[in-house]
Amino acid sequence: MAERTARRAETRPADVRIASRPGPEDQNPYFRLMYNALDRIGIRHAGPFQVNDDWLRANATEFDALHLHWPEWLWRPGGRSSLRWVAGVYRYLALARHLGLLRIWTVHNLLPHEWQLVDLPGFWLVSRETDLFVCHSAHSARQLRQWFKPGTAAPTIVMPHGNYDGAYPPPEDGAGLYRRYGLPADRALVGLFGQIRQYKGIETALDAIDRLGERAHLVIAGKPVGNMRAVLDRAGAMRSVTLIDHALSDQELANLLSALDVAWLPYRRITGSGALMLALTAGVPVVTSDLPFFREVVDGSTAAARLVPRGDAAALAVATSDLLAISRPARRAAARALADRYAWSSCVQPLADAIRTSVAVRRPLSQECA
Repeated sequence: MAERTARRAETRPADVRIASRPGPEDQNPYFRLMYNALDRIGIRHAGPFQVNDDWLRANATEFDALHLHWPEWLWRPGGRSSLRWVAGVYRYLALARHLGLLRIWTVHNLLPHEWQLVDLPGFWLVSRETDLFVCHSAHSARQLRQWFKPGTAAPTIVMPHGNYDGAYPPPEDGAGLYRRYGLPADRALVGLFGQIRQYKGIETALDAIDRLGERAHLVIAGKPVGNMRAVLDRAGAMRSVTLIDHALSDQELANLLSALDVAWLPYRRITGSGALMLALTAGVPVVTSDLPFFREVVDGSTAAARLVPRGDAAALAVATSDLLAISRPARRAAARALADRYAWSSCVQPLADAIRTSVAVRRPLSQECA
């Protein structure tokens, strides 16, 4: 503890160092954008942490905080989970507390999308050993308190999900995309992108594109996760649907977004959504299920987004027609204006403030222990 105090005494008060899993090098640009924004205001990323007690003891003087994002992957080495691994993660976080480290959990999902029974005690135990919770919406912050009832001493902050400015390459010639996938040039393109999963309401999208008839063509693009065979077979048999059932490269995704007229997010449930912010960043208006996260983000911007009842294919089709009635330049400008509300430089400020406050409290305590 004395060594930790000595290192901190030589550090400028504005400098705080965070070790995380994942980190800026992850393929999801969310992490690079967020940690870069934090770095610019003195919250430095100190690299990934290892879930190993000996490693933690040896390296605890090199950072001030541990930042978790999807804790379930800490007890799912190789995809398999066990209560033994859950207990190990719990002990690890308790050791981090003993060593004076701030423990942060960004709650991307209140439960994993494809959750396992062991995740229930796992998330509950992690909530007991968390000092600062981060949620992407006020609704998920309320749900977190209701579900896990973490200690009242652990604050919860709402940090909006930032946009994706600068994360993807400029789109290439759109004609190549149409040729490659045989897309019709005489119809509006609507799309679902990202991993293809059960909760994303793809059946609702297929019903809605049937209702739109010759007015629109649906592109579903992404890697299937879980048992999606039946819905993929249906999509593959529909003339009004193009199915791209593999993960897209950054360039392919940029090309697709540049061609879309409307993005669809007819999700059954959601805690937060990078797909929403990615579409808006690319200037693509959205039609989403009327879920609390989506409602908070779009906040009445009807030229950039429409909310429809969950599972209502007719409403999804009508809302899409309404957006398509707005000129393409106007609706794309509205989507970009909405994305501009969520620059990372402003989104990370609540997190940076909370980290600095929490670390400042811990530093005097560390000096007393020394």
